[in-house]
Amino acid sequence: MTLPGEKKVEAVAENAWLKLVGRASMAVIGILMLPLVTSAISWATATSADVNTLKERVTVLESIGKNGREDRQKFQDQTTQMLQSILAKQTDMQSQIAGLSAKLEAQQRELDRRP
Repeated sequence: MTLPGEKKVEAVAENAWLKLVGRASMAVIGILMLPLVTSAISWATATSADVNTLKERVTVLESIGKNGREDRQKFQDQTTQMLQSILAKQTDMQSQIAGLSAKLEAQQRELDRRP
């Protein structure tokens, strides 16, 4: 048979034990949460750095694409101008050759007429 005083002692002992377990678990959770929070912060920092790196790469690629288009257009324009210049020179040469051929034919006819 338990006395009423013994029940109070058991209740206090159980209550103290529960408080001890509760506080210990709070301390352990805090200690266990520290690596988790540290990992989360590290991951967020790394992700932020990766995002900044990606932004820089995209900017570089966009500028390369833009400059590449401008360079290709400039090269195409220069090539077109050179081809037009070559064609103009070829036309001039054809005219000069035709003129020289006509002169040679005229001289040949003149030589043929001489006694």
